[in-house]
Amino acid sequence: MTKEELEKLDKELAQEEERLIKQLESVAIKNPAVPGDFEPTMPKSEYEDDDDSLNASTELNAGIALEHELEQRLEQIKLARERIKNQVYGVCSNCKNPIPKERLKVIPTAAFCINCAQK
Repeated sequence: MTKEELEKLDKELAQEEERLIKQLESVAIKNPAVPGDFEPTMPKSEYEDDDDSLNASTELNAGIALEHELEQRLEQIKLARERIKNQVYGVCSNCKNPIPKERLKVIPTAAFCINCAQK
């Protein structure tokens, strides 16, 4: 990729990173013990019976799943931006072969070529 393409991609990834952080902040709180980590929040309702308690548990589980998914995506973006910064973006982290541009267009955070990703 050209320098201009990488700069454009880094800018797009930075915007996606900001968007994900905002989403995370809407469903979780920052973990003060671990920088960059989030903890899901409990649903804000008072539950009086077993059905309400089950609903709270379901909401919490959904919040945990969403928080986990957003954190994973955020980490992938941070790693891709780090690869751009270190000038190794587009190189497979395993076999060191180039990752095809077509793959990077579909999955801009790809760290592995197709062969290594399938292993």
